[in-house]
Amino acid sequence: MQRSQLDADYFWTIHRSTIVNLQFISKVSKNEEDKLMVYLDDDTALSVSRNHASLFKKM
Repeated sequence: MQRSQLDADYFWTIHRSTIVNLQFISKVSKNEEDKLMVYLDDDTALSVSRNHASLFKKM
Protein backbone atom coordinates (compact mmCIF):
# COMPACT_ATOMS: atom_id res chain seq x y z
CA MET A 1 0.00 0.00 0.00
CA GLN A 2 1.33 3.41 -0.88
CA ARG A 3 1.64 6.19 1.66
CA SER A 4 -0.84 8.34 -0.28
CA GLN A 5 -3.53 5.68 0.25
CA LEU A 6 -3.30 5.74 4.04
CA ASP A 7 -5.62 7.98 6.06
CA ALA A 8 -3.48 10.73 7.64
CA ASP A 9 -5.86 10.80 10.63
CA TYR A 10 -4.71 7.28 11.58
CA PHE A 11 -1.24 6.81 10.06
CA TRP A 12 1.81 9.06 10.48
CA THR A 13 5.27 8.78 9.02
CA ILE A 14 7.71 9.05 11.92
CA HIS A 15 10.89 8.22 10.01
CA ARG A 16 11.85 7.90 6.37
CA SER A 17 10.93 4.20 6.34
CA THR A 18 8.51 3.97 9.28
CA ILE A 19 4.76 4.60 9.34
CA VAL A 20 2.74 4.01 12.51
CA ASN A 21 -0.93 3.50 13.18
CA LEU A 22 -1.83 6.08 15.83
CA GLN A 23 -4.31 3.71 17.47
CA PHE A 24 -1.43 1.46 18.60
CA ILE A 25 0.72 4.15 20.24
CA SER A 26 0.74 3.75 24.01
CA LYS A 27 3.26 6.46 24.90
CA VAL A 28 5.45 9.18 23.41
CA SER A 29 8.46 10.46 25.35
CA LYS A 30 12.08 11.52 25.08
CA ASN A 31 14.86 9.09 25.91
CA GLU A 32 18.12 9.75 27.78
CA GLU A 33 19.64 11.17 24.60
CA ASP A 34 16.72 13.65 24.26
CA LYS A 35 15.44 11.76 21.17
CA LEU A 36 11.68 11.51 20.73
CA MET A 37 10.47 7.90 20.99
CA VAL A 38 7.12 6.28 20.20
CA TYR A 39 6.12 3.22 22.22
CA LEU A 40 3.55 0.85 20.78
CA ASP A 41 1.06 -1.31 22.67
CA ASP A 42 3.36 -4.34 22.28
CA ASP A 43 6.26 -2.41 23.94
CA THR A 44 8.06 -1.81 20.65
CA ALA A 45 10.10 1.42 20.81
CA LEU A 46 10.54 3.46 17.63
CA SER A 47 12.55 6.63 17.19
CA VAL A 48 11.00 9.69 15.58
CA SER A 49 13.15 11.65 13.15
CA ARG A 50 13.65 15.37 13.71
CA ASN A 51 11.78 16.04 10.46
CA HIS A 52 8.64 14.38 11.83
CA ALA A 53 8.83 15.33 15.52
CA SER A 54 6.56 18.35 14.97
CA LEU A 55 3.60 15.97 14.44
CA PHE A 56 3.66 15.09 18.11
CA LYS A 57 3.51 18.69 19.33
CA LYS A 58 -0.16 18.60 18.27
CA MET A 59 -0.95 15.71 20.62
